[in-house]
Amino acid sequence: MTPPATITVRPAGPDDVPALGRFGALLMAMHHDLDADRFIAPGPRTERGYGSFLAAQLGRSDSIVLVAEATGPGDEGTDGS
Repeated sequence: MTPPATITVRPAGPDDVPALGRFGALLMAMHHDLDADRFIAPGPRTERGYGSFLAAQLGRSDSIVLVAEATGPGDEGTDGS
């Protein structure tokens, strides 16, 4: 049996912004797929916009952006964010 990956939660940094944008766009798409009447569909600039918004929150004292990284066995197919 393969041991599970180790999960580390840490503050996001500038290098995480592209992955945060991708995940944000995927979240929007999922919400839209579940209820298109309530949620807008992601567009061609959603990844960039979502990432830019979260990047603007980095280092602010009144917000926090966290990422979870999976490392070790069982993390195949992840990009580490």
